[in-house]
Amino acid sequence: MTLDHSARITAEAGDGSLNRAATLLVSIAVAIVACSDMSTSTLLPPNAGVWLEVACAFGLGSISNVVLSMIVWREWPRSAVGAACVASLCAPYLLPFRYGIAASAVALLNFIGVWKASDVLAGTAPAALSRSGRVAFAVHFASPVEYVVEQSVASASSGLWRTELSSLLQVYAALALTASAHAALSPPADPAPAALREAVRLYCEVWTIYLFLRLFTGAFGTMLACGGFVPRTMWRAPLLASTSAADFWGRRWNLLIHGLFRRTVFRPLTERGVPGWGAGAIAFALSGAFHEYAFALQQPAQRASFGRCLAFFLAQAPAVSAEKRLRRLLGVPPPFDRSSAACTLAWTLLLMPFAPLFLHPLKTSGTFATILELVPRLAVAVP
Repeated sequence: MTLDHSARITAEAGDGSLNRAATLLVSIAVAIVACSDMSTSTLLPPNAGVWLEVACAFGLGSISNVVLSMIVWREWPRSAVGAACVASLCAPYLLPFRYGIAASAVALLNFIGVWKASDVLAGTAPAALSRSGRVAFAVHFASPVEYVVEQSVASASSGLWRTELSSLLQVYAALALTASAHAALSPPADPAPAALREAVRLYCEVWTIYLFLRLFTGAFGTMLACGGFVPRTMWRAPLLASTSAADFWGRRWNLLIHGLFRRTVFRPLTERGVPGWGAGAIAFALSGAFHEYAFALQQPAQRASFGRCLAFFLAQAPAVSAEKRLRRLLGVPPPFDRSSAACTLAWTLLLMPFAPLFLHPLKTSGTFATILELVPRLAVAVP
């Protein structure tokens, strides 16, 4: 078994309580609903129209990235590569999608493809990628989930696709549970539980985004495994096991973007003498700009949402730098030095107040509501 495969299994085991966490959210929601006068609920099926458009968006984004990969593979002039990258980034704004989630999906995929092209041209991509062959090179661009390029395709375990598919189904079930909890918390409440309701609802929304991203990347990971590739781990239980800001962003959340930005932004800047905190701030700023670009699609009032994602990510940079400095100067105070659960709780309480900045453009564009339509869920009605 490969080291990366072992790490992947460990990460999935660490996230094995995912369904239990989603069930806990549902239980809390049901308890809150029981305190009010709600009496009816309906099971809503997934929206087939949303699924069809999202699938088309993923297909278009992957095809666009494959075309870009062939331009890079054939070593076209950099001016031609640059023109192809600009066209790829503009395409999502020209496609006639009905749902904002589909347009944002294409934007996310195309941005990742463009950044991978920059990674290759800058010489920061894994050295084995250029020796992997044309098909494997195209797969690297087509999938937002990276595979272990140091290994041959034949090295993938024959049962890996079953592991990936099982994880994908668990994530889908957890997303359905979380969507039901969010629906139960959405109607107006009595004054007494209102604060608790809003806090749990916000936590549900953070879980919803995480689970959707897990579903999205898990689908690509499953396809990679079916093709004989070993997908790299992208998530290491960020909402259940993170002990600090640095742990969350550096070792657990969206390790694809972390790896790309570390190779192409952070490491080159520090090698040129930029201090670590400055390079980290630039990487967070670029991440914020990336999300501004992807979430600007289908905004009814662009001015109301502009800058919120950027502000969210800019706020993370000083948090990471301050935490590292305080740890060096003061160490880890009790009870955090003895309890990882206390660390996770503290980090969650620090992260949640910033979450509305990230969620705002997703809500105003209708993307968040559309994510909920991907799964069967309960809808609670007020009598």
